[in-house]
Amino acid sequence: ITGEQNDIKLIGNGKTVRIYTDASQNILYVKEDDKEPYEYIYKKEEQFEPAQTNVAVKLDDNNVNRVVITFDIEGVSYTMTATRRGGT
Repeated sequence: ITGEQNDIKLIGNGKTVRIYTDASQNILYVKEDDKEPYEYIYKKEEQFEPAQTNVAVKLDDNNVNRVVITFDIEGVSYTMTATRRGGT
């Protein structure tokens, strides 16, 4: 096995295969005689942050040591309560 940071060559049985990452962080391999990648070993999928809207934080009407947090993520409403425990 030989290689650099993003490029590894595997040599065995008289054949060489190069494994590398491209600019999009996909992992590919190519046979020594081929010009184009033979196959993706791993194809990076785009990751998206969920849309978040309507965040509200307010004191609980019944307890000054508690806040109520409401928010929506992709059309689903959530409510969270946070309570101060000890300390000042």
